[in-house]
Parts: sequence; C-alpha cells; structure tokens
Amino acid sequence: EVFSVEESNVIIAFVPIVSRSGTDILSAMEKIPVGKPVILIVLHHTFDPDYITPDSRLCVNKNTVFAVDCLYHIDEGLLRCPRNNDAIRAVKKHLKI
Repeated sequence: EVFSVEESNVIIAFVPIVSRSGTDILSAMEKIPVGKPVILIVLHHTFDPDYITPDSRLCVNKNTVFAVDCLYHIDEGLLRCPRNNDAIRAVKKHLKI
C-alpha cells in the first residue's frame, strides 16, 4: 500500500456514471495523471443486476487504461451479479493476482 501517485505502480480510478458514460469517462480521464497504468472501474447506478451497460472500453483510447463496467446501487453498494464477478476476475487477471 502506498499513499501517493508517485509511489504507485498503477492507478485505480472509480468513475460513477452520472450523465452520459462517454462524457463522464473522458472527464475522469482528464483528471488522472499520465505516466502510470490505469484501471478504470466504471460504476453504473441501477437496481437491476441484469442491466446491460455500454462497453466502457470503447470510450478509452489509451493502451495504458484497462476499463471494466460494474453495477451498483447507492444504498446497496456493488450489486451481487455476474457482471461484477466478471469485472473483478478481469481486474485480478490484468493485475496478475
């Protein structure tokens, strides 16, 4: 565990979608420092664990950014659903853990 971006090997950014996914992702990417690999956890607010989201990887043009989509609800946190399980597995695989 490190406490500054300079000490880190990777940046994990959580991006809640509040308007349009492409716009929200681009806005978040502008605030993330360059020079480090990034894992972008895109959070889609819903009650529905079967909700189909747009693929956020299509909004990311940099090869140093790995994006996954997750479903959450403001009162429940991350939903228990296959999409979130797949996202967690993908991040672990990407990080080789």
